Amino acid sequence: VLARSAGAVHSCDPRAESGGVAMRFAFPAHNPAGLHYATRIFVGTAVLWPLLRLAGDVNPIWAVISLIVVIEPQMLPAWRAFLSRIFNTLIGCAVGVLFLLTAGAGEWVLPAAVAVTVLVCTYLVRLPLSWRIAPVTAALVIASGAADPTAWGGLETALHRTGEVLL
Repeated sequence: VLARSAGAVHSCDPRAESGGVAMRFAFPAHNPAGLHYATRIFVGTAVLWPLLRLAGDVNPIWAVISLIVVIEPQMLPAWRAFLSRIFNTLIGCAVGVLFLLTAGAGEWVLPAAVAVTVLVCTYLVRLPLSWRIAPVTAALVIASGAADPTAWGGLETALHRTGEVLL
């Protein structure tokens, strides 16, 4: 952040100039929420990545993404995001597997499954914090089903994805 006035900040480089006006990099004097947030993400990732690798997951990136998306600087919003993410992931997996088992992995299945997932989330469940998570999960399940012509390929991905999120 560049600042023209010192306020409650510490200057990093007071010699930096822009347009003839002295500019300096400014950092907040004290931001415990930011430090706490960064620490929680660091610790969570440092524990989650090796744990899943040890369990045989060769690419636990979805679990790390879930961790980053769910972690909030404050506890109450974090808890709400966690619950919303679990429910929406379960919905996305269920709709994706249902479409794979009943319709296969045809080209029209992905847009239909994603649209139905959004409708389920917005009209039935109504947990808006993670509405995008459910259709993304359904798309992952359908795409894996397209890559693996058996319905079990999508089911395996659905169960794996759900397990990563629940962990």
